[in-house]
Amino acid sequence: MNRMIADIALPLRAALLVGLMAASSGCYHARLTTSGGPLTSSSNGYAADLDASRVVPPPQTLPSDPTTCPVNETYQVRVNSTFGRSLLTVLTLGARSKVGVQWWCAAPTPSGISPLPGTPPPPLAAPAANPSAPTVAATLNPMLWGALQEDLNPNVASKKNNPAKCNSGTMHQVIVPRSYGNALVTVLTVGIWSPIKVEWQCGGEGNSK
Repeated sequence: MNRMIADIALPLRAALLVGLMAASSGCYHARLTTSGGPLTSSSNGYAADLDASRVVPPPQTLPSDPTTCPVNETYQVRVNSTFGRSLLTVLTLGARSKVGVQWWCAAPTPSGISPLPGTPPPPLAAPAANPSAPTVAATLNPMLWGALQEDLNPNVASKKNNPAKCNSGTMHQVIVPRSYGNALVTVLTVGIWSPIKVEWQCGGEGNSK
């Protein structure tokens, strides 16, 4: 009997070890992309680790700081998490809950006035943001230690809640709410399922299709 138990326990321990190794090395991300265009062609956006405040772009002392995307708000936001950070959230009962973010500013839009021949092009217009715009929420579900990611972009327009439906083609801000429940799911499934909740406000007047 003891031999049989040992024979069963050994592969279970091996499977658990493999799962923990995969979970510790996995990176889960969710990317939100509008229907507009990026301000630059660089693949490297601004980056930050957020804990207490989970607003993207993070507030800055100077409103003109380029990381706040003052020209035309945000084009794309990527939220990154790991099994280790989810475990930290669970062990501290939510007191510590870090998340990594990257964001890309949106390209400014033309003012809509066609220049006469021989005259310089019109200035680029930055739409006035509407801070009271409604907030839209969605939960994305990366799976298998990050091997399967879930994004929201114009290619998945069938999704009911999608930043690609923002009429402005931009996002005013993205919020990554703290979620002890999502962190607990990640830990209990050893990283096989790692839900990420996101919220956003459309740019400009805040309207969406």
